Amino acid sequence: NQLKASRGITLIALVITIIVLLILAGVTIATLTGNNGILIRAQEAKNKTEESKEDELKKLTALEAATNLENETIIDNSTGKDVYVTIPAGFAISQVEGEQTVKDGLVVIDKDGNEFVWIPVDGILGENEKTVQNAVDGEIILGRYVFENEGNININLTPTSLDGNLKKDSNDSYYFTESSEGNGNATAVNIENFINSVRTYKGFYVARYEASKGSNNKLEIKYNKPVWNTITQLDASTACKNLYPTLNSDLMNSYAWDTIMLYIQKYAQNNYSMQNGKDISDSLKNTGMSGDVQLNIYDLSANCREWTTETCSSSVFPCVRRGGFYYSDDYTSVRGNLQVTYKEVYNSFRPIIYI
Repeated sequence: NQLKASRGITLIALVITIIVLLILAGVTIATLTGNNGILIRAQEAKNKTEESKEDELKKLTALEAATNLENETIIDNSTGKDVYVTIPAGFAISQVEGEQTVKDGLVVIDKDGNEFVWIPVDGILGENEKTVQNAVDGEIILGRYVFENEGNININLTPTSLDGNLKKDSNDSYYFTESSEGNGNATAVNIENFINSVRTYKGFYVARYEASKGSNNKLEIKYNKPVWNTITQLDASTACKNLYPTLNSDLMNSYAWDTIMLYIQKYAQNNYSMQNGKDISDSLKNTGMSGDVQLNIYDLSANCREWTTETCSSSVFPCVRRGGFYYSDDYTSVRGNLQVTYKEVYNSFRPIIYI
């Protein structure tokens, strides 16, 4: 009897021990993997450390940019061929890993921390026998195009001359042009100067993020800032023109938008022109936070539609915006035309700069 009692006590103790161990294991797992668990906090700490490191590197780049007093040309061969990149005075190449080559998206930062990405250009439509076929075959040819889905593999391109018009579609009587004449809407500062600059320097710069508003309503191109929306096309154009008094800065034009898509489709996502912004994000985000990023360029497809200097022939709706946004099935290459007074929360803009 004494032996049986002893065995009974041992069995009960074992069961209690197992139960305690299971409880402790559950608590440990919850502590490790819960919403506020150790692993989650460790990953958040790692992310914050990496973000702090990148922030410091960007600040160092901005300090370097302040000492860059004249244009500097470098040769990048990350794509397998020599690509010439001109760094404007007042800018420097980002010191952050993954932002220093054309194949990844070469980022430059000014002394105030604004970020731009170099868009390399192989040629210009109609120049030196460069044709739309060159663009279909993978060359980055500056031009204006109509993009259409083709089995999510490639694109159909409808070219135009450098001063020609694009039909919106076969059933639409309106045409879209990049002209010096409008109906009260803003047009490019000088589209021929832009084309000649690209011809000479083999590229241009586009803002890495959609616009945000800094102090004194000064345009900023920075990460994780409230997007500058609810703005007319005229005011967006003015903000871009005033960004760099000593450089050529302007609101995005149609040549730039279409050529950027060629660049992305060559080195990153081959059907980006048909990317649906609503599939990426279903709400308005701060700049660079929607998840739409290709070659270090953010939100051409998602977050906000964006004003351009392209002009529609409609006298009532001359202002043209491009791209998709968080609430619509519109895609990256889409065009839309609106009145001069139009402004909305899901409409923003971004500048380009050229040498």
